[in-house]
Amino acid sequence: MHQKTILCVDDSVVICRMISNVLERNNYKVQVAFDSMEASRKLDQYPIDLVLLDLHLPREIDGMELLKWTLKEKPYVSVIMMSANVSVKSAIEAVKMGAFHFLEKPIDNELLLLTIEKALSKKYLEYELIRAKSHIVGESPVMKNIYERIIKFSGSDANVLITGDTGTGKELVAKAIHVLGKRAQKGFVAFNCAAIPHSLFESEMFGHAKGSFTGAISDHRGFFEQANGGTLLMDEIEELTVDQQAKLLRVIQDRQFRRIGSTKVTHFDVRILAASNKNLQEMMAEGTFRQDLYQRLNILNIELPPLKARREDIPSLVEYFLNHYADGRKEESKIITTELMQKLMEYDWPGNIRELENSLLRAVELAPGSYLRDEDFDLFGDDSEKPDTSLKAALKRYERDYIIQQLAIYQWNVIETAAALGIDRTNLFRKMKAHNVPTKRSRETN
Repeated sequence: MHQKTILCVDDSVVICRMISNVLERNNYKVQVAFDSMEASRKLDQYPIDLVLLDLHLPREIDGMELLKWTLKEKPYVSVIMMSANVSVKSAIEAVKMGAFHFLEKPIDNELLLLTIEKALSKKYLEYELIRAKSHIVGESPVMKNIYERIIKFSGSDANVLITGDTGTGKELVAKAIHVLGKRAQKGFVAFNCAAIPHSLFESEMFGHAKGSFTGAISDHRGFFEQANGGTLLMDEIEELTVDQQAKLLRVIQDRQFRRIGSTKVTHFDVRILAASNKNLQEMMAEGTFRQDLYQRLNILNIELPPLKARREDIPSLVEYFLNHYADGRKEESKIITTELMQKLMEYDWPGNIRELENSLLRAVELAPGSYLRDEDFDLFGDDSEKPDTSLKAALKRYERDYIIQQLAIYQWNVIETAAALGIDRTNLFRKMKAHNVPTKRSRETN
């Protein structure tokens, strides 16, 4: 765990100094504020982990109001209230609002340290549980906000809309909500709306009965039935047509459906999570997404930030992916220099975490030795040249990354890789040459 930063908020200079001395002797970083305005500024300015907050503060915003603001704006920050005149009513109210504990002044130093340790440990264990169960990586304030929402939403059964750019980890967040919730022992079913052919929409979503149409040789359970009792994630929900949206809305409202070719009504008990990388409000304004469906799905919401908005998490992500690749290959993890890491942190990553993962996989495969090099990434060109953002260039980059990824999976066996890609070996060699992807022999001789 990194060194924790504690904000002491009290209008007494003496008390702040005494508390600071105790905390700094015990390896905490300390910030001090003498009123609520200064406290809110420092909460915005510094990565605060915990606030020691006096109940009675000067000026118009007292301790309870600052507690309410902190819990709303900085939910990942633990708050311990303090007061020389503790009433049972005030203590109960503060804890009900979300304060971790209420300490009476004069504060016993050992009790203070023990309470802080318990508060920080609780947060740490909550976040570690999320990371362990979902493989979400990140310690930035924006990710701690996401963790708090995951914790809060997992205890509910309401629908959740998860938004964010492609590659930001929406399915991982959905899985975390599921595994931490009361439906964890039931199924988690995820499907991509864009991948369902229009003609098969109802069959895939709601199922069909044997003989209901040509090719229906047996009964088929749709996604809602498969997920019954558990959680259903509908990814890229924006890809549904308006007609499909209307059918989906009716089913969600009624909590029942009929398989194609069947008269039997099937009731279901499913928690619905939806994900989108588009602005659904703009789509509603354009008439391409139904407002009533949006309102039905958007009971709770989580918006995931692009990777460039959480650059401080990039080293942790790099370490995670490199260790993951090394474990899979049963070899030592590749080493990355401080200078290269800085470049990775400065890059904007338009493809977000998915682009970072694919770039690292490519680099691991291309690096001739133990160290990763700039040229292994193919990201850092001449700063004076604008990157080619055309669709053609993007597709070319994707094809190259995917070929390298598949080659890695099949241990650089070109015949097996070509079969997996659905092309002949000659065509794969041609593509490798066009994309400057080395053969196994050239890799071994580098």
